[in-house]
Amino acid sequence: MPDDDDFEAYFRPRQPPGTGQAGQGPARPQPRPDGYPGARRPASVPPPPPRQLRPGQPPASVPPPRAPGAPRWRIPALIGLAVVVAAGGIAYVAGHRSPASAGGQRGGSTASPRPSGGTPGRPRPAMLGAGRVGPRSAVPWSLVGPGWVLADYTRTQLPRGVPVPARPVTLFLVDPRGGRYTMYRWPSTSRAASYTLLDWSGDRTRALFLASGPTARRTVLHQLQLATGTMTRFTLPAGTSPVGYTRPDGTNLLAIGTKRGRSVVQRYDLTGALAATLATGSSVAGSPDGVTLAIGTDTGIGVVSNAGGRLRRLRIPGMTARSGCQPVRWWNASTVLAGCEPAGSSAQQLWLVPIGGAAPTALTPVRATGPDYGDGDAWRLASGLYLQAAGAGCGTFLAQQAPDGSATPVGGLALAGGVDVVLAVVGHRMLMRAGVGCPPSSSLIWFNPATGTGNNLLAGPPGAFGVTGAVAYDGPNG
Repeated sequence: MPDDDDFEAYFRPRQPPGTGQAGQGPARPQPRPDGYPGARRPASVPPPPPRQLRPGQPPASVPPPRAPGAPRWRIPALIGLAVVVAAGGIAYVAGHRSPASAGGQRGGSTASPRPSGGTPGRPRPAMLGAGRVGPRSAVPWSLVGPGWVLADYTRTQLPRGVPVPARPVTLFLVDPRGGRYTMYRWPSTSRAASYTLLDWSGDRTRALFLASGPTARRTVLHQLQLATGTMTRFTLPAGTSPVGYTRPDGTNLLAIGTKRGRSVVQRYDLTGALAATLATGSSVAGSPDGVTLAIGTDTGIGVVSNAGGRLRRLRIPGMTARSGCQPVRWWNASTVLAGCEPAGSSAQQLWLVPIGGAAPTALTPVRATGPDYGDGDAWRLASGLYLQAAGAGCGTFLAQQAPDGSATPVGGLALAGGVDVVLAVVGHRMLMRAGVGCPPSSSLIWFNPATGTGNNLLAGPPGAFGVTGAVAYDGPNG
């Protein structure tokens, strides 16, 4: 098994040797449907790389942003403020990499064969060293996969009661070693510097940015072609909240709109044209293959085809019309991780809901006292069940749940006033945004919850915002 310093031996190339090398952009095989019958890839969207799902790997989806009426755990995805640790806030020691041992991980993977070399005369694709910065042309596209992350980064100082001058914002593609590739840069005077990084397409080729919220006359989105730096713009109707790309490759867009005064789940193409209204609901998460959608209801989870059709309702015990449930993400290919707020409680409880109709099971209890005031996500590792817990104020933290259901903060992170958010799990380590303060000064880190150790990938400057948005890769091999 490769050690932590040999990431290139750990991540499998995403296409045959000799294609998709650094500077050439992702490889482009033939197009295929993206989650619904008869789908065709728009001419402006590059085709995806071939899928290489590994046996036993538990894929998951990116949780959708919060729409009006949905529980509060969707707020971070819309406001785009990454919450992470200041560079000098914590000292880290790198952990060791191991294969994923159980389901329920986002981005979990097992060890992969060492990548084969390129064609004769071409250099073997390689990641940058930790802390090194390279141009877009240096991206080793054949290695991009689990453990990679897109991040908006700025040195703008945190406001301390006085106005502060804005600084430029840079979109970095960050590799698992901590190498950074400059994908785009907005000057401090540009309105685009305040865009929210919303999603990363599963075919690795595009990033989606929200330029205006649903209260504007139109919802404005921008799409960046990562290999070329080309930015295009399209709009959605007023009052529409974009959720993110469809799975597995991102050839369409899911959004929450309104129809006759009710929230509905809709699918749009990448020009902003409405393709279909799929079901009534204010939250949605697509299955790993994109074929099935899980939709939140008052009493549980609804399941509907991405091609449309009748919503099949899966009721969660104890939930009533005064409750509210939403899909957090897909725990595995046949089970949805749902978050529900029981009637009379504002603390979110997590449930595992099999889409085949078997009885749902509670993953966490209803919490009445701190330090955990509700759970937003969960991951089962060999070392235990870990939770994304709501703390006091704007704080969030990583907790471990004991067999009796009690939750304890995981040591090694800046817990006092901290804002720690798990982006992905790879092996037994977590890719996190971890920060201190409110608003936080933020960084990207690898963290081993079993040992309480980790290391910085992208450190935020002391007293500055640092990372203001981050999306981990969660595509076909994620």
